[in-house]
Amino acid sequence: MERFGFHHYEYIRVARLTFAKNENSGLASQELTGPASRLFNDRSTLQWQSGSTSSHTELTVLIAGEDPLEIAHDGYRLTGGVSEPFTSLTQVRTMLRTADVALEMARHRTSSSSIVHVDWMRPHEWATARLSANGDQVIAKRFIRRLELDNETLTTMQTHFSHEMDVAATAQKLNVHENTVRYRLKKLEVALGSSIHDARTVADIVLALKLSL
Repeated sequence: MERFGFHHYEYIRVARLTFAKNENSGLASQELTGPASRLFNDRSTLQWQSGSTSSHTELTVLIAGEDPLEIAHDGYRLTGGVSEPFTSLTQVRTMLRTADVALEMARHRTSSSSIVHVDWMRPHEWATARLSANGDQVIAKRFIRRLELDNETLTTMQTHFSHEMDVAATAQKLNVHENTVRYRLKKLEVALGSSIHDARTVADIVLALKLSL
């Protein structure tokens, strides 16, 4: 690794990156496949392409250093997942998998460019990103469907959990009385067979909503 600019026992991160050309950038598509070193503020890198089209380039990159990535990506829409820092090359395969999980989360963000670092992910984000296959989504949708909620109660549940389970905020968002929210949440608890404040029930609902919507 020394011939690539890496040093013994130096921290390394693995990044899975997808660059997409912005339509108004004026950049030629072949520039997407240029050297990655200029993108990482001169940190030592070892890169290889894992896919490329006229508008996208997918890169896997080993990057020297423990610090989080600050990637210069002007003119590109960038989506990426970055592993935790590690020192042993025997960990590369494991770290590639974790970077893929972070990339999955980045793909679901609404911003045009998003970099997700594994060491900043919360447990529910990690779980949701890992449970991304079609089979996982089927399980999540089945859980929601089994509750047999009417549209008003389902919308109230979604809104309530997206507003930190605050009844007043939920009522304001839905333009209904707070007692109406409480009534619908009580219907939800009857369907669930447990309190919506139970930690395991909260986890079920949050994961199911994220995977099924």
